[in-house]
Amino acid sequence: MIVTFEDFQGFPGADVCVVGSGPIGLALAHACVKRGLKVLMLESGNYWPDEQKNDLGKAGKLDTAHHVPLEEGCCRALGGNSYQWGGRCVPFDPIDFDARPWIENSGWPISAETVTQWYADAAGFLLCRDDFTDTPLWPDNGRVRSDTLESWVANPNIAHVYNDWLKTCDDICVVLDATVVDFRFDANDTRIEAVTVANGSMRTDLPVKTVIVAAGGVQTPRLLLAAQRTRPSMFGGVDGPLGRYYMGHVSGKIAEITLADPTSDGFLDYEMDGNRFKRRRITLTESEQRAHQLPQITFSAGNPVVYDPAHRNGALSAIWMVLSSPLGNRFLNAPLRRLYLGEEKQSVLSHVLNILRSPIATGFGAFNVFRQMYLQKPKRPSVFLKNSKGRYTLYYHGEQTPSADNRVRLSSDLDALGMPRVAVDFDYSAADADGVLKAHAILAEAVAGAGIGTIDYSVPEHARAAAIVSQARDGLHQIGTTRMSTDPEHGVVDTDCRVHGMQNLYVASTSVMPTSGHANPTFVGVALAMRLAAHLGGPVKPERKTENLTMDAPTALAAGKRILVTGASGKIGQYVVSQLLDKGHAVVALMSSPDRAVGRETDRDVEWRQHDWCESVDFTNHVRGCDAVIHLGAEIWRIDRMERVNVEATAALAAAAEAAGIRSFVFASSIAVYGSPKRAEVDEDTTRLTPTHDVKTEYRGTDSIRAYGRSKVKAEDAITAACRNTHFAVVRPTVVSDVDDIAGAVNMNPLVKSIGARRHTHFVYIADVAAAMIWLMERGLSQPADMPGRVETFNLSDETGYDTSYSGLYSRLEALSGRGGLGAKLASPLFVYDLFDRLKSKSLSRGLPLGRCVFLATRLHAVGYSHPFGIAMAERLAADRIRER
Repeated sequence: MIVTFEDFQGFPGADVCVVGSGPIGLALAHACVKRGLKVLMLESGNYWPDEQKNDLGKAGKLDTAHHVPLEEGCCRALGGNSYQWGGRCVPFDPIDFDARPWIENSGWPISAETVTQWYADAAGFLLCRDDFTDTPLWPDNGRVRSDTLESWVANPNIAHVYNDWLKTCDDICVVLDATVVDFRFDANDTRIEAVTVANGSMRTDLPVKTVIVAAGGVQTPRLLLAAQRTRPSMFGGVDGPLGRYYMGHVSGKIAEITLADPTSDGFLDYEMDGNRFKRRRITLTESEQRAHQLPQITFSAGNPVVYDPAHRNGALSAIWMVLSSPLGNRFLNAPLRRLYLGEEKQSVLSHVLNILRSPIATGFGAFNVFRQMYLQKPKRPSVFLKNSKGRYTLYYHGEQTPSADNRVRLSSDLDALGMPRVAVDFDYSAADADGVLKAHAILAEAVAGAGIGTIDYSVPEHARAAAIVSQARDGLHQIGTTRMSTDPEHGVVDTDCRVHGMQNLYVASTSVMPTSGHANPTFVGVALAMRLAAHLGGPVKPERKTENLTMDAPTALAAGKRILVTGASGKIGQYVVSQLLDKGHAVVALMSSPDRAVGRETDRDVEWRQHDWCESVDFTNHVRGCDAVIHLGAEIWRIDRMERVNVEATAALAAAAEAAGIRSFVFASSIAVYGSPKRAEVDEDTTRLTPTHDVKTEYRGTDSIRAYGRSKVKAEDAITAACRNTHFAVVRPTVVSDVDDIAGAVNMNPLVKSIGARRHTHFVYIADVAAAMIWLMERGLSQPADMPGRVETFNLSDETGYDTSYSGLYSRLEALSGRGGLGAKLASPLFVYDLFDRLKSKSLSRGLPLGRCVFLATRLHAVGYSHPFGIAMAERLAADRIRER
């Protein structure tokens, strides 16, 4: 549950108290709950960021030449710094954990395997890719790696992703507007008995069992330093490691890469990976780093610096103009906007001249930027504009050397709650610049030797080191200030992330990392949180308890809810029943066909019932004792049965659910209700078919398809008429497909493949369809008992962020399965498909055929749902199936 501190009435039995609700804190809390722990989470901010709360995190002393203002790098709100996080996930390499003589203060006290074994759990929580390698771009020469990837999450705001879980889970209580300002220790100063929470002028001590500070790499040491003021010997002493070794990354651009083949620039761009982006990285091998004593560094290609009008690119100048206007803060957050605008004042006239010099190219380029960033879902992490010369700026992102002189300490300034603000000392060294220069030289040799292209410096040799230091700026990647060590002299936390000398105080933050590597630290920070949760809790709890097989039926039903599922023996129904059981629910499984009832025996969790809807639409006995209904049963082909089965039965079932006091009812409708829309983008408010009579021009389809669509329209209307106290969710799925459906697409007639190659598949994985319906059902059950009934309608699709055409499907299956000949080699123009569709349906409708539309699921995602599997997973399984044949 989520409450404000003003309404907080306590959370008895909490096992751990997590301070901070950023990505790492939320990951820790989620993992702890899965391991049987109750979690109290204290968040200084409110549900949304606000200036007053962020003011609490401002620095008292900070030179912004190399560090962003703290209010831009620390966000106080539910979700914490995920408001600033771009969602980029990169793992650390094994060498990052080693003590390297050429990197001062390097070396972790734990092995690489100790952390990397938690990468899969981290990827599962963040919903990012769990495999960070791909086919190399060029043959392995032992010097440069071209097979590594970085992955972005679809939604970086983790609190929004897990919003419903936070609201409904009984084992976590999130308290907003609750700023922890101090600890109350026991008599021996070895254990925390309570945390002091400030809210305005009020201060309250909350008793705790175990405390984990997850407040970020600056605010975490700030809290510990504040406690150290009255206990100078704690945390390694006042001259100890607390707050020291503050790191980020060194990044910038001093060179350009020119491809030998300009048309081969596709590997430089972002690629879709399911519903998220991935991009290839160029890194130096471990052997090369050891041989030349190099830091970790990665390279990627990009656009010229946006703020410098010398690029003479109208589209980039248009971007600069928009971002520098008062509207700029609507498009990017402050740190990213600052990166695009630069620190120095630029010539507006020069940018205007760039736009006027090539207005047509600028227009096309600007539209491409707009499409990439705002029409594509999810939007791209950044803009990548291709050019005919194949020349791109070479962007580097590398390791910063850990130095005790870079530190966070307390200043004399106080915030509104009386907490001392921080003073930040942060700079880059000559060693940082030297490592970047060496890495460029090695990369230039490797690229030229492989025939990929050439690397040319854009900065004179004598000025390169200074250029690297002048560009270096961070403060978003807050690393090292409570570093991990085996003893309190060299670090703040031990190998379990427990603060040295404390029995029940831990840190979950990127601040525990002894080195920064080349990777954005959030992904590894989440992996460390997963490891910490395993240390604090027991084994992961199974979602469905099956150990007590002698439980009687009433006891078993108490473990979850009792759900009536119609059409339970059907294609979707079998997935729904299975997932309901996995979540600990009991099922009344209703089916209309006597043939499908043969051999099915009622067990402890599933009660199979047969009911012929053509004979009776009285569902009173079936809904009795149930908590919710998932209505899947329908007639798809026989027109003479549709009125009875699809309309009358649905109306009767909805009325019976209302009469029985059922709170949640999910109805499986169809995108067939839209017929042939006039617009390509179809949302839930798009006009539906006429329900009372068949208007053939409304739908390019067969008689049975049109009749099916009309029956679903009438069924939706019947639900609306019946709604009183029940929460109804009407779900309109696109083309529900299992693995065999996807794999079987490759066996279509070559002529049919060619005609339909450019049309949309509309595939949505059947396991995701079942998951969405159960999620909506549980969402309905979570509504307050006194809330009036309502009807919500949702499109259910998985067709944003990747090529949804059949041609794209064939290409992906070909790449995944390793077998050629699957692609639609002769993809016909869309007008051929349109003509074919008109002939097939014998319709002159001005509407668009199914394959030309996109069915947006924006409304469903807006309420917090995301696919747990995704069509990308289904395609990988389909490729495996193809290989087996």
